[in-house]
Amino acid sequence: MAIDAKRQRGDLPVIFTHLTSDDGIREVADWVTGHLAQWRAGAAV
Repeated sequence: MAIDAKRQRGDLPVIFTHLTSDDGIREVADWVTGHLAQWRAGAAV
């Protein structure tokens, strides 16, 4: 998966997580809700 992600995203960030445990989920949820709030406020995201 890391090779596929690198090929698709280049140097952009990638996080590996899964939804069957809490590992990394909070960080992803915080990032999504933060960007959504900025988008709703009209900021460039």
